[in-house]
Amino acid sequence: MRYFPKLYSPSLLGAILAAAAVALPTCMPSTFTSAALAQDSVHRGLKVTQQTEASGIYEIWLSPDAIRVSSATAGFVMSARAPKWQVQIWRGDRKERSEVGLAEFLKGDLLLTNHISYAADMRKVLSQKRVTKGTDKLIVYRFPPIEAVGGSGLFTYDGNDDAGNRHGTKLMPELMSLDLGYARPVSQIVAKLHNLIDLPGVPVNAYYYLPSGKSENILDCRILDRHFTFKDSLLTAPASYKKVALSKNLFLTKGQVDMLQDMYGTKVELK
Repeated sequence: MRYFPKLYSPSLLGAILAAAAVALPTCMPSTFTSAALAQDSVHRGLKVTQQTEASGIYEIWLSPDAIRVSSATAGFVMSARAPKWQVQIWRGDRKERSEVGLAEFLKGDLLLTNHISYAADMRKVLSQKRVTKGTDKLIVYRFPPIEAVGGSGLFTYDGNDDAGNRHGTKLMPELMSLDLGYARPVSQIVAKLHNLIDLPGVPVNAYYYLPSGKSENILDCRILDRHFTFKDSLLTAPASYKKVALSKNLFLTKGQVDMLQDMYGTKVELK
C-alpha cells in the first residue's frame, strides 16, 4: 500500500508529524569508553543540515566511505559505511534497531513523508550543467515542468499549495548536487531520503522557478562543517537495542503513527 501518494500538502502532514515529534535521544551519540573511541576508524568529510517541506530537518554526516543521518522530526538515525554498505536504522525512544542491505533499502518504500514532496515528480532529467561556486563543484539538473497541486487524494482542493502557488501553476524544478567524488552509496542514500532519482553527485538543494522567475525551495541545505570528523562507533546502534524487522514504523515516532491512525479512523499497518 502506498501512503499519501502525491499528497502535496506539507503544512497538513508536516504539522501532524511535528506535533507528534518529541525531543528524542536518537540524535545524540551513543556513549562509549575512551579506550573504545581511541581504536575507532575516523571518517572525514562534511556535516550538513537539510530541511524539506515534507520531512523536517535532518543532520547528515558525509564522508567518502560513510554516511550518518539523524532526523530531528521523526527521531530515527540511519547509517552505512564501506565496504559492505549495510544500512542500519535505530531509534532511541523505543530502543529498537534494524539492518538491511543497500540494494534492498534502495528498492524499498520505507520513508512515508517523502511522497508528499514535489521532488517526487523530478524523475526525468532535461539537462545538466557543471558550475563552480567558491571551492564547490556543483552539478545542476533541470527537469520538465510540474504543476502546483493544492492537495491530492483525500485532500484535493482547487486552491493554492502551501507556498501560495495557484493549483495548476507551472513550476520549473532544478536539483543541485555537490560533486565530491564520494562513493556512490553516499549519494544514493541521500537521494532515497528525499525521494530523488539516483544521479551523480550528492543532492544538496532542490528548488523550482515560478513563471515570474521567483524561486522556492523544495530542499534546503546548510554546510555546518567542511572539515568534520566522526568515528565508527557513532555509525552503529547500541548493542542493547532490540533487533526488529525493518518497517515504516522505524522511521516514525509512536505519536506520529497514532496521529496517522486517528486521521484514517482505523489502524494503519506500516510494514
